[in-house]
Amino acid sequence: MLLYGADTAVHLQKAIDSRDLIGQAKGILMERFSLDDEAAFQMLVKSSQDTNMKLTEVARWLTSEVGKRYARPTDHNAHS
Repeated sequence: MLLYGADTAVHLQKAIDSRDLIGQAKGILMERFSLDDEAAFQMLVKSSQDTNMKLTEVARWLTSEVGKRYARPTDHNAHS
C-alpha cells in the first residue's frame, strides 16, 4: 500500500509539473501574440500535432528557448 501511495505521489507531481510548464508556455504565447488562454493552448496543441511531439515537450522547448534568450549576456555585461 505504501508503494502504491508513493507511486501515485510521483504521478501527481509529474502532472503538476506538466501543468505548470504548459501554463508557462501559454503565458509566453499570450504575451507575444496577444492571445487569450484558449487560443494559446490551441496553438500549443497544433504545434504538438504538427511536430509529432508531446504537448509537454513543445512547452518545454518553448520555455527553454525563451530562457536561453534571457540568459545570454548582453554586450554591456560582457565588457564588465
